[in-house]
Amino acid sequence: MARTSTKTIGFLILLFQIKFSVLGHGVCLPGLKSMGYTVPNGDIMVKYGDPLDIYCILHKEEVEKIGPNAINHLVFQRNSEVLNQEMIQVVNQTTIKLHVDKPSKAKQDNYWCIFRTGALNKSVCMNIVYVGIPPQPVTDFNCISHNLDNLTCRWTEPENFVQTDYNLSFTMKGSINRYNCPEIKWVSKETSERSCMWGLDTDPIYRQSVAEFNFYLKANNTFGSMEKSVMFEHFKHVRPNPPENLRIINKTWNSLYLSWTIPTTMQSFSKGLDCRILYQSAYGEKKWHSRPPTRLKKEETEVHFNLSNLEFAHAYYDIRVSLRSAVADKYDESMWSENASITVLTASKKPDAPPKTNLGGFEVLTYGNNSDWNIRIYWSHIPEEKRNGQNFSYVVTFEDGIEHTTKNAYMLIEQLSLNKSYIFLVRARNEMGFSDEYSFIKIPKHEDRAREPTKLTKQVMKEGTYGLSWQPPQLEVGIINYTIFWCNDEKDRPPCAGTLDWEVVPASLTSFNKTFANNKTYQFAISANTNRGSSGMSWVHCTDSYDKYSVGKVSEFWSLDVGSDFVVVSWIFGCSDKSVTAFIIYYCPISGAPGQNITCKEPENNVTVFSNQTIAKIEKLSPYTTYSLHVAAVIKHTTYSQRSNRLMSTTLEAEPSTAPTDLRLDEVTNSTIKISWNKPVVTNGMLKFYKITYNEFTKQIDDAQTYTLTNLTSYKNYTIRIQACTVRCSVFSEILNVQTKIGYPSVIRKPSINQNATYATISWDRPLKTNGRNERYELRIKYKQGYENITTIKNTTDLMWGIYSCGKDNMYTSFYVSVRAVNLDENKTYYGNWSDEVESYCRSASNYIIYILVPVVILFLLAMTYLSKKIYSHFQEMRDVGVKLPQGLQGEVIETDINLTNWQKPRIEEDHHSADDEEQLLMKKNEGSPNLNGDSSGCSSAHDSVTCSVDTTSNLSSSTSDSGTEQPRTPSSEDLTALAVTNSLRQRNIRPVNKPYVALPLDSCNTGVKLTLKNYCVLGVDPNINSDITSSYTSLPVLSNDRPGYDSTEVPQSPPYVLTGELVKTANPGYVPFKVNIPRDTAVTKNPAYVVAGSKDILSPVPLPVEVKQQSTSIGEVPPLKKESKGYVPHRQFESKALKDD
Repeated sequence: MARTSTKTIGFLILLFQIKFSVLGHGVCLPGLKSMGYTVPNGDIMVKYGDPLDIYCILHKEEVEKIGPNAINHLVFQRNSEVLNQEMIQVVNQTTIKLHVDKPSKAKQDNYWCIFRTGALNKSVCMNIVYVGIPPQPVTDFNCISHNLDNLTCRWTEPENFVQTDYNLSFTMKGSINRYNCPEIKWVSKETSERSCMWGLDTDPIYRQSVAEFNFYLKANNTFGSMEKSVMFEHFKHVRPNPPENLRIINKTWNSLYLSWTIPTTMQSFSKGLDCRILYQSAYGEKKWHSRPPTRLKKEETEVHFNLSNLEFAHAYYDIRVSLRSAVADKYDESMWSENASITVLTASKKPDAPPKTNLGGFEVLTYGNNSDWNIRIYWSHIPEEKRNGQNFSYVVTFEDGIEHTTKNAYMLIEQLSLNKSYIFLVRARNEMGFSDEYSFIKIPKHEDRAREPTKLTKQVMKEGTYGLSWQPPQLEVGIINYTIFWCNDEKDRPPCAGTLDWEVVPASLTSFNKTFANNKTYQFAISANTNRGSSGMSWVHCTDSYDKYSVGKVSEFWSLDVGSDFVVVSWIFGCSDKSVTAFIIYYCPISGAPGQNITCKEPENNVTVFSNQTIAKIEKLSPYTTYSLHVAAVIKHTTYSQRSNRLMSTTLEAEPSTAPTDLRLDEVTNSTIKISWNKPVVTNGMLKFYKITYNEFTKQIDDAQTYTLTNLTSYKNYTIRIQACTVRCSVFSEILNVQTKIGYPSVIRKPSINQNATYATISWDRPLKTNGRNERYELRIKYKQGYENITTIKNTTDLMWGIYSCGKDNMYTSFYVSVRAVNLDENKTYYGNWSDEVESYCRSASNYIIYILVPVVILFLLAMTYLSKKIYSHFQEMRDVGVKLPQGLQGEVIETDINLTNWQKPRIEEDHHSADDEEQLLMKKNEGSPNLNGDSSGCSSAHDSVTCSVDTTSNLSSSTSDSGTEQPRTPSSEDLTALAVTNSLRQRNIRPVNKPYVALPLDSCNTGVKLTLKNYCVLGVDPNINSDITSSYTSLPVLSNDRPGYDSTEVPQSPPYVLTGELVKTANPGYVPFKVNIPRDTAVTKNPAYVVAGSKDILSPVPLPVEVKQQSTSIGEVPPLKKESKGYVPHRQFESKALKDD
């Protein structure tokens, strides 16, 4: 029987081989050459619970090549696990069989047939095996309509390791047609969730009005199929969108009037909607409050709702409104829509109540003098949620009606009388007004005030529990109870800045325990109360530990001063009665912010001070570092108190300890330098900026670690240093020496040319900014040769260049020269701008004559022009001279017998009055001078008409007459001949050089007439201003006799007329020249050669009369001048022809 079975199996294998050979399955994979193949070939699907059989067959040629034992080298491997040989059966020399009774469920297992020979493993073929089950029922199929816009169904595919396909369809009531899902999609492959959605734009379309759907979900895989039917109530599963346009229409302090709009699609929903309102205040318990769901009216588009009975005024409320189908399951929270939210501040109102006060709610601070004291009154803070409005404060009203406002729960009141009691009213106020009621605090007068409790001690018994103890006052009189005050404040020292509360205990108690739920620090005070008044608050400064072996701890520890490397701290230790021998201050720099896990970054240090000290200075600290500090007391050198509460203090900033490091060059051009650096290792503060110093310049930049210096000079050495700055700057970094690259040289100044007739040397200076090495210079020469403009460029390394002035063959007559500098870089040539051109002319022998002749001609023309102008100006001055005579000469015309008829009429110019100071000079009377009115000179005054004659050899006589019109006698021809009139007139016509006066004729005229004293009349001003000015005579004062060479006894005779001299304008019209030749051997007083008009000091003592017929002097045809009120007569200039020789 067994033999028959073996033969049967062999026969089947042979059939498999024949079948695979015919069908082309004798290979593992098409196109892949292998030692054999497997049967079944490819992927294998196995139902969970069925066995797995795989045949591995070697090709015959492989067996022949390897040998008859080749089949013994075949094994099976699942994934990375080699399967037991018990599962493998040898079928024949080429085939083995793997048999697995019940493979486990697997999404994918890889089975390998491997040929193994020692260390060499060679794959024959591989199969992927899937072990799965038939489709399983879906347990979470559900559908939901989103705001009637679409219907979406979801389900989770049961776990299966073979591919399963799903199909979803529905029918409607009364219809047998099935409508398939438009498309089944994966919601998440990780969770195996799938979905199908019908919308208004899908095919088939979403049926919004259908109340019920029958859904059919069918699943198929290799091992079978499954179909699930679900009856779906449509309107119960409609989930609306959130309300729209949620807003506040009105509000009071405890109500909010809301309004919102129903989403458009849901406005026509036939089953109706419910709404739900949730709200929560910023104050009170942090939980959501709700109002019962409200059924909305059908087809109601806008909803209004009054949310009333709110608890807090002037409080923020978070309002949330949601919608749900009216027929939905009321216990299904998922059917509520998303919330529409709004945050609203309720209206304000007056505070509901005043702050709470207590009989002992005051603290006596200091006594001023014998008649007053200072106190601080306390009350309990009104919680923020009860303040009901903005600008909240407390108003304290004194007895005089004066109100004081504060935001604290205390107020300092000074200079109260000890002998008077006071009542202070306290009210709360906000923007809406005062609280209706008020609290009061009574301060008893000094004699009614109870005494304070003594020996106040506070113990921290355990977390959150405090124990207080005290002793009654030494004079315990009428104590009825005690008030225990507590304040949640970190500071031990009053005033209390936190919330103050209290409890009244009987007078029989001397201890009190209080437990607080929160982990906060509390301070305590106690007051003793009687029927007449309270002692006021006594703060407990001593905090001790519950451990009987402990000596407590320092209750107050604070910072007095902080610097960049020190902290000054102070403390108070008043709890222990034991002997304190020292205090130890522990400190270390910390890491972590306040409120976090604080640890020391370095080992803790300490400083010990004597017991009599309460201040210590901790030095040698790091700047800008936060330190943790504690203080503890040392008792009898061996026992230590608890450490004080942690004090954190941050030192101030200082300059960085080191300069920036690793200053390096990143990039350099001919005008920029880019540098970078690293921050200082220790900054000692916040780096505000860096200061870069390069040569004489400084740049301040923000907190960066790279910077580019710009606008630099090319090819220049720069010394760069940098400082880091906090509140102050660090030391300089190491020096970085950088030279900028070569750039364009600047413009050279205009060159200069030094040339002679044949050769020209052109020289120039280096550019002001070389910006490089100036390897060469380019010289540009322009000239015109014939009709062609020629430009040549010359290169040189020197600062000069020589050329022939006009070329070698005098090719040109002028040329233009400019020059520029050139810098050479490795890859580029930098040309500077051309200088201004300088023009030069060629010099030759023929040109020198022109160079000399042209300046000579120009100088000659200039000289002739100047000479002509001088001559012209001289004649103009002679024509324009005007004569001004003193006032005494303004009488009648002095007539002479000289025939002046041939003189031309002089040009009469407009009179110009002289200045007042000139008049004063002419009219000034010299005090002490004699009154010269005599007529010893032959010229009389008064009303007599005087004719002055010339006393010659023919005994010319003088006669007097009363007639004012009598003319002098006409001289004879002999007289005229003797006078030599011609010479006299010529001399009178010539103006002496550099003499600003008119010269009278000298005796050197060769007239032959001997002049005597009476031959001339003295011209001047009568010094006697009271004399009769109607006289026809004008007296001249006697000349001063202090001049040498003057003899009064021998005066030359003069002709019988007055010679006025030259009539050219003088520089000083204040005098009239009077020149006479006087013998030097005379013994009389000397006189000057001229008469100064208006001067009394030089007047002659002997009056010399002059015959005057009228109040003006007539010369030629000059008309009479108007009588002047001044002391002189204006001079007039004659025409040049008037003095011409007859």
